[in-house]
Amino acid sequence: MPTKGNSRLVRLACHFADRGAQTKKSDRATRETASLALSAVATALGIFPTLVSGWFASTPILLGILALAVIAFGACVWVVAASSTPGQPAGTSRYRFSQLARNGAKAVAAFLVVLIALAGWRASPNGLRGTKALSGHICSALGDRPVVGAAVEVLDRSGRPVAVRSERTGDDGFFFHDLTWGGQAPSELRIHAAACPVQTVLVGAAGLAEGCTHFGDSDLPRGARRPKWSVSCPAR
Repeated sequence: MPTKGNSRLVRLACHFADRGAQTKKSDRATRETASLALSAVATALGIFPTLVSGWFASTPILLGILALAVIAFGACVWVVAASSTPGQPAGTSRYRFSQLARNGAKAVAAFLVVLIALAGWRASPNGLRGTKALSGHICSALGDRPVVGAAVEVLDRSGRPVAVRSERTGDDGFFFHDLTWGGQAPSELRIHAAACPVQTVLVGAAGLAEGCTHFGDSDLPRGARRPKWSVSCPAR
């Protein structure tokens, strides 16, 4: 037996398929409104790849964007589903907005669904994402030798530590950090090594390798490819 929530989703799907009421022809005002909406969407789609890294640079900005996107999505749904004669049987009422304006709202809604999903995923904690640990090798860019005894901090986008505790690299340059359940996704590594300045590298900048070329003493199995970061620092 269909539930109340399911019936609402069915009705909403009917509106997006233009089967919930009679469509309305476009007039000049609605054409202009739809043109502005479509232009805004086209502009947003054009600049989105450039701005996305800046938008997601900090958690407060990310949550603010998520809230605004949800509100905007609700407004788009209202434009698509609003009827000039609410409560009438399907097929006898008429949509309040023209078909052109409703199609523009559908395009905006589709863009917002992608934005909400991406922002929601980025804002979710490590525990929900299934990210429990971060590990890899820290190697010197000068000869690709292990950087031994370096303290490695794992930071999120806002520069906050997200590891349970700070660990040092072993003789093979390898480190392993357990991540906090409620922390945000790891974004950077801050590396403190002797005889070289503190360096920060992006987590996403890691390559995949069996380890440093000059592997050093290690108990790790050979042949397994793990993340590797190269830093401008002497090996020892």
